[in-house]
Amino acid sequence: MPGMISSVPVKLGQSVKKGDTLFTIEAMKMELAIKADQDCVVQEVLMSAGKQVRNMDLVLTLS
Repeated sequence: MPGMISSVPVKLGQSVKKGDTLFTIEAMKMELAIKADQDCVVQEVLMSAGKQVRNMDLVLTLS
């Protein structure tokens, strides 16, 4: 289902903890927060707020 990135609160090089919000997607008037499933570091931020996304689009890379 296509949606729109409504926020990306993380930055390049930022350390994030398990459960931190990585980005938020808005679709069909609902918002879904995508959270880290483990501690990691943001390696790339490929999408910004306002960008349209589809299933399997890459938004961030983590390590």
